[in-house]
Amino acid sequence: MKGKINEKKQAILLRKKGLSVGKIAKKLKVSKGSVSVWVRDVVLTEKMKQDNLNNKSSSAKALLPFSLKRKKDALYERKENQKKGFLIYKKRDFIHAFACGVFYGEGSKNKNVVNICNCDAELLVFFVNFLRKYFKVKNEKFRVRVNCYVSKDLTIEEISKYWSNKLKIPLSQFQKPTTREGEWYKHKYGICSVNVNSTEIVQQLFGSIKGYLGEKSDRWLS
Repeated sequence: MKGKINEKKQAILLRKKGLSVGKIAKKLKVSKGSVSVWVRDVVLTEKMKQDNLNNKSSSAKALLPFSLKRKKDALYERKENQKKGFLIYKKRDFIHAFACGVFYGEGSKNKNVVNICNCDAELLVFFVNFLRKYFKVKNEKFRVRVNCYVSKDLTIEEISKYWSNKLKIPLSQFQKPTTREGEWYKHKYGICSVNVNSTEIVQQLFGSIKGYLGEKSDRWLS
């Protein structure tokens, strides 16, 4: 732990000198992801930003305009889908409103993925069926992961089958479970996470949620 703390301090010092995240990661022999987290509060001057840009390889600089365009297009797509979600909210559909409430309370706020995680099977069944009915999500689009304790009384196969039967999603859509040895605690069949990789759906949900909340903001767009 001490070593990581020292690396974090060094990363911050190097960032304040204007070094790029990539150079810091290479110098300290750590991942760029770790460096990004450590130095996220360090504000670079415009000169530092320009120096980092000038130090990029010619190929990286050549790709920069395309990268910026992709980001701009993706942001535009998210905004348009939130607008669609806002229009759906105006229909005042009770089931839709309840599902948005469930997602707002229990879902992750990933801008590109619909994710909801819970130990309550009936809640997940409701939300999965909602996605099927309102967004025509097929079984092959779902990804399911179980986090549970495995004991002599209940195997991972039995736990996975329980969730598969409940959600009506085949086991072929289940990812490798996260398991722990020992007696189950509180939740006999563990906690189940359901994902659908869809910017369109998740941003429409966010747009509807903003409508129900009476909120006008840029939340969840970036």
